[in-house]
Amino acid sequence: METDQYATKHEFNFGLDLLKATKTYSAKPSFVLTEAQVPFAKMGRLMVLFALHLHAKGVKRGSLVSLSSMDAVTHFAMFGAVSLLGGVSVWGTQAALRSNLKIAFKVHARKMDTPVTKTEIRVDESWSRLPEGVTDVSGLAFKGYPSPDAPAMIYQTSGSSGTPKFLVGTAKNVTDRIWARFALDMAAPERQLLLTPVGAHMFLTETARSFVVGAQTSVGLPPEVAFARKIDRVFGSPRQLETWLGAYIPGTGEKLKMAYSTGAETQVPARRRLLECFDTVRIGYGSAELGAAVCGHLIDATTVGDRTVGRILRGASVEIVDENDVPLPVGEEGMIRAKAPTMVSRYLGDAARTAKVFRDGWVYSGDIGRITDNGCLELVGRQDHRMNFGGMKLDALTLERIVSQVAGVVECACFSYGEADHISARLGLAVVSDDTVPQSDLIESISRECSTRMGPFAVPSEILFLDEMPLGATGKLQRAVLPTLVGTKQ
Repeated sequence: METDQYATKHEFNFGLDLLKATKTYSAKPSFVLTEAQVPFAKMGRLMVLFALHLHAKGVKRGSLVSLSSMDAVTHFAMFGAVSLLGGVSVWGTQAALRSNLKIAFKVHARKMDTPVTKTEIRVDESWSRLPEGVTDVSGLAFKGYPSPDAPAMIYQTSGSSGTPKFLVGTAKNVTDRIWARFALDMAAPERQLLLTPVGAHMFLTETARSFVVGAQTSVGLPPEVAFARKIDRVFGSPRQLETWLGAYIPGTGEKLKMAYSTGAETQVPARRRLLECFDTVRIGYGSAELGAAVCGHLIDATTVGDRTVGRILRGASVEIVDENDVPLPVGEEGMIRAKAPTMVSRYLGDAARTAKVFRDGWVYSGDIGRITDNGCLELVGRQDHRMNFGGMKLDALTLERIVSQVAGVVECACFSYGEADHISARLGLAVVSDDTVPQSDLIESISRECSTRMGPFAVPSEILFLDEMPLGATGKLQRAVLPTLVGTKQ
């Protein structure tokens, strides 16, 4: 079904499509957990009951609702219930929510010792029944959203720059993300495992993608269970996939079909590791602002060393432009701008940043790249990750690609610390190692590679060995945290 046809028929009230799927696929399992399965019919009942209870508590069109729960089934059912009422689902860390938003309704789907305030709602066992005073739902009708441009979702970005931001997704944005198949350039998997945080915008929309076509979503499955159940696709960021796999190695003939890695660059060592466990690896390039991937690449043994993020996907547009927004020819390096049907159009309460990032129907991501001769997009770096040391310019991504090839390095990230001016600033490097190489030898190898391939200026003044990188709510690197660790780590 094409997005435009859907829009004409359903006016972007995607909650009704979730409800329709629960009837169409009633007996099939929608969520498959480690020790339980939840059929579509039960999910439909939960959505309706949650909507009725929320309505009785005062939730209506335009109400901002956040949910405090790590239970995937409850979270998705609440997402469906809020959409049926035309409300706005809000997701973000508690600290970011407190400083950026006044939530109309905060729903707790767990037991708490503290009293509930007038703006808070606690879900208990009574929500499995009709609200008090409601006896007949035969003529029940949910109004949903009043227009395609009505807000439907507010969600926090990765905050990798150190400043978390909130994006506003309309009913049209969410609908397009659910139905626009161009984003993955592939059919929905019959059985998928999500590694994204429960409640995050990617968790909700990726689950909804599968939900409306009757496919299964799993969460919380360890590798041995996922491989035993022959999950079709495992979806997550490079870091989430690495953490999930750990040291697991499948037996002969036990590989899963596909890993879908998105949200950050999947470096070559990580690609090789994934190909030990999956027949193919799909990588996607996009952003929270774009709402989905706009480039995609299918990685196998023959393309594992290809550093591009693939070709532009159907329905999306990507251009390389100069500082005057003039498109550049193939091969020339410049700013990346992109657009897609799924893209949002503004940040919450930040007109200045909205004007900078969303211009003339394009999203300016801040990434630097080039289009190759074969039509693929190659990432070169980021505008805000280009550092200057004594007049010598260095791009974080380029250095990290070099260091990631050093034996013993699992993950790395470079940063600038010290004085802000380029004369006094110093280069730091954070490393997560596999402990197979002594730290002193690893420092020597890293320094030699940086000097040989980029020059003496690229040798880090400080190398921090970390157990893990500092990550934000969505699993992305918090680069701004790294300078604060200098002097505290060996």
